[in-house]
Amino acid sequence: MRRRSRRDLEEIEHLCTGHRLLSMLSGQDRRRIAKKMRLVSLTPLHRLYEVSGVIKDVFFPLSAVLFFLGTTMEGDVVEVGQIGSEGIAGVEVAMRTQFAGMSLMTAAIEVPGKALQMKADDFAEEVDCYAAVNRCVRRYLGFFLAQLQFLIACNRHHTVEQRGARWLLSLQDRTGSRDLAFTQQHLADMLGITRQTADRVLTDFEAGKILDSRRGAVTIKDRSRLLDRACDCYHRIASRLKGLFAA
Repeated sequence: MRRRSRRDLEEIEHLCTGHRLLSMLSGQDRRRIAKKMRLVSLTPLHRLYEVSGVIKDVFFPLSAVLFFLGTTMEGDVVEVGQIGSEGIAGVEVAMRTQFAGMSLMTAAIEVPGKALQMKADDFAEEVDCYAAVNRCVRRYLGFFLAQLQFLIACNRHHTVEQRGARWLLSLQDRTGSRDLAFTQQHLADMLGITRQTADRVLTDFEAGKILDSRRGAVTIKDRSRLLDRACDCYHRIASRLKGLFAA
């Protein structure tokens, strides 16, 4: 990597404050971490990791949104996690188990945007050597595992309509927009259903005046009605996320 100017490093340090976890660190910690990071653009549906693949880089999303997939031997998939500017992709590196350098899940880009990238070895060193970073990452791991637990149970026990509402709300929270771009096939993959069932869910929400659907995108018109349709998993995950950043 070419030697970066002081101005470049100051820009990366400033961008760290746009990541909710990194913003909790001291200025001294962010200045040190900035030297090990670079700004990257993440393209839609690009896969960062495959399940059991080696994690070479860790990503801290800024404007991008990432998703994690559980995959069967037959190739069936379902979403088991989603992160925005609160999260770390590749956080498994910090677990220091025999599988620490391997991804537990497939990770890909749901919404394109910017992220900060750090070499996995540099991230592991930060976690091992600096107490503030270690505490921050351990807190996030608690949320990450709780979200995984909730979504596994949600995918098994709640209706397609409830899970669809939960997914739409979570995506809106992370993008900050009522306009969400995705295909019916992507929604089907995230919920582990057929494209026809995904179409039925969106049609039902549109009939209820909850959203407007068009090719490749939806606009949420009535968030309160969407909340009424969602299962309690949405509220429980949102509450855990809020607690992650509580003083």
